[in-house]
Amino acid sequence: MKLTKEKADEMRDLPRRAKNGRGPGYSKAEIAEMYGVSVATVKKVLSGDYWK
Repeated sequence: MKLTKEKADEMRDLPRRAKNGRGPGYSKAEIAEMYGVSVATVKKVLSGDYWK
């Protein structure tokens, strides 16, 4: 799947799990699997390195 700006925006809007892995939301690995991309790509999208 090619990651579009719209998908990147969706990814940013998803609730994220706390860094300790507890609580509601998605981990970066789960988001990567949902969108068919690598965890590194998810990190770059969430940090604003891709599609600011």
